[in-house]
Amino acid sequence: MLTRFIMNGYLWRVVTVPSNSHFLISRDNVYTVATTDPTTLCIYLSQDLEGNFKKRVIAHEMGHACCFSYGLLDEIRSCCYPSKVIQMEEFISNFVADYGEEIFSLTYRILGDSALYRVPQFLERLVS
Repeated sequence: MLTRFIMNGYLWRVVTVPSNSHFLISRDNVYTVATTDPTTLCIYLSQDLEGNFKKRVIAHEMGHACCFSYGLLDEIRSCCYPSKVIQMEEFISNFVADYGEEIFSLTYRILGDSALYRVPQFLERLVS
């Protein structure tokens, strides 16, 4: 499993921790199966994760990493009431986890081999 990746110049780590690790305590002080910490640039995953659920959780946490890495949290704050910022970040991360694979799969099927060049260029324009 990949344990490090770079997103928009930020070096992130992926760390598997015991299910009772303090790293798995969420912003609302509840144990969860994974967290993303922008201060340490680390995604923490419970060792108990497996299968399709693990894939969905990782995609969700990548959504959080993307929000931080591309400065989207500032965009969210400018578009939402302060009390809704966390809810919107969670919505975006769930959107990535629930629909991202299908969106990119269909995009690649429509574009064929040229998707290898067009999709990354499109994504770069989206976030710049």
